[in-house]
Amino acid sequence: MSDQIFVIISGFVFAVGLWWLYFIEYRTYRVDHTRQRLFKIRDDLFKKAEEGIVPFDSKAYGIARVTLNGMIRFAHDLSFFRILIILLTYKKIDHGEHTKRYQEAYTQALEELPESAQEAILQSQLDMHLVLIGHVVRSSLILMLLLEPLRFILLILHRWKIRQLIKSERGRITLSIVDAEAKEIGDDLAIAA
Repeated sequence: MSDQIFVIISGFVFAVGLWWLYFIEYRTYRVDHTRQRLFKIRDDLFKKAEEGIVPFDSKAYGIARVTLNGMIRFAHDLSFFRILIILLTYKKIDHGEHTKRYQEAYTQALEELPESAQEAILQSQLDMHLVLIGHVVRSSLILMLLLEPLRFILLILHRWKIRQLIKSERGRITLSIVDAEAKEIGDDLAIAA
């Protein structure tokens, strides 16, 4: 009887330990890792502005920086479920006007810049989106178990081009919904500071 109790208690402790490792420690690590990668993207964008590639006082630089700040602040709330809710409800709240205003302001601000500055800002946005997608996939146990093996196989076959998906019109429109939310959080942070 004592061997059975030991096995049950050991199994319970092991299960609780695994739960703690994944849901507490690993998720905390994912948020920290994502934030550090976003800080690096923001620092790289700042360096490009320092080098004169992107004007500090341009609207596009301001929007990109505020969006990155919002994404950094928003990182702990980034999950597949949260992104899904944002994507499903954005048209219901204000008929997508918030996202439309963001897209129009961002597009207009980019058009005011020379091509090299546009490329620098768009590259930072692409990098931010890659970090976002990686974080969402690797923070969800189900997505990680389903998509990581698929990603590995497709990378081996060199047929999966996630950058092309993100750069596509549909990809940019979908991700701009999340960007608009991140920019709003970044705006709130700027006002609070």
